[in-house]
Amino acid sequence: MIGNENLLLFELIDEIDINLKIRNNKLTINVKDSEFNFMTLFKISRKIRSFVNNYSLNKEIIITINTNEIIFSDFSLYMLFESLLYFLCKNSKFKKIKFKNKKSKVFLENDLENSIVFRNINNFITREEYMKEFEKLNISLTNFRKIVKYEKDNNEITSILYSELNVFLKTFKIQEYFKEQFIETIVELVSNANEHAKVDCLLDIRIDDVVNKITEKDFYNISVSIINFSNVLLGSGIRKNFKNKNIKIGFLKELEIAYKNHSYFFNEEYTEDDFFNVSAFQWRFSGRNDIIEDNGGTGLTTLIRFLIEASELDSCYVFSGNTFIIFKKEFLVENEKKYIGFNKEQNYLNYPPDSSCVLKLPFFLNGTLYNFNFIVSKEEEYE
Repeated sequence: MIGNENLLLFELIDEIDINLKIRNNKLTINVKDSEFNFMTLFKISRKIRSFVNNYSLNKEIIITINTNEIIFSDFSLYMLFESLLYFLCKNSKFKKIKFKNKKSKVFLENDLENSIVFRNINNFITREEYMKEFEKLNISLTNFRKIVKYEKDNNEITSILYSELNVFLKTFKIQEYFKEQFIETIVELVSNANEHAKVDCLLDIRIDDVVNKITEKDFYNISVSIINFSNVLLGSGIRKNFKNKNIKIGFLKELEIAYKNHSYFFNEEYTEDDFFNVSAFQWRFSGRNDIIEDNGGTGLTTLIRFLIEASELDSCYVFSGNTFIIFKKEFLVENEKKYIGFNKEQNYLNYPPDSSCVLKLPFFLNGTLYNFNFIVSKEEEYE
């Protein structure tokens, strides 16, 4: 998977190296947290990074990851966990690995029964077997998983993905409007990763039946994770256009106004990086360097509109660098210029985003991760 090598930079700014205890060619990584969150992932990544740096050539080491009764706080965190293990397999030569868990129902509670880890729970798996499982296309009745490869000309790749998603969703009783908008959003985000970051993109979609116990109405719970690993972050392209002051960029004047106003609010909690990440969601703003007045830059805005209409928003977010943006419905209102302020003022140009929407994490992800959760009624009408 092109770009996965960048996952090594999932780290704290002031990280201290750790010593691993390897006895008789055996390494045990104990995960003691009751909930698997970003800090849990970070602690595991430290140990894996230390292993890769110091023991990558040892072919006899057996690794056990003991997860006990841990619950994954959301679907995309599990996908990052899988990606981290893939990085471990690609960059070292250990013999085999086992995921030890006394209560495998933990994974079932997270709708992960078809995941790589669950399928191999309490059994050893070799490096080669894990990488083969991770890289393969998986399309079942309830799961669509694919590594979308980077190509310089990604039009064909995009077209194939669109067709595959359309076929996957045909068996579900989902209204056509939702289906079309859903596919358009997913394809746009994956295409962005291919075009701008120039890396592969991991896409995983899981759909489960749920029933409202009060109304007895049937729904679908749709979980989506989109991940790419790259030095090109969410707002990198827009930052580059701004710094280069490319006169061909139609939105540059408005971006300069916004930057000047936002710069008065820059501090440890809201930085220049956050500003450019938020700017990536504005209408007609783009990271491409050939955009003129009325072309391009609509994809992420389309995404926001769709989120407003269809998603369970509290569990939807984007994570890039150390910026964490939560899509809160009350702050996703467009003004007359179709800008989204992420604030109560509904004003992107003059005010910073609300502190509950844009968070600064103590660790850094080299790449961009989208996590979405949609609750959709079966055959519900959309206008």
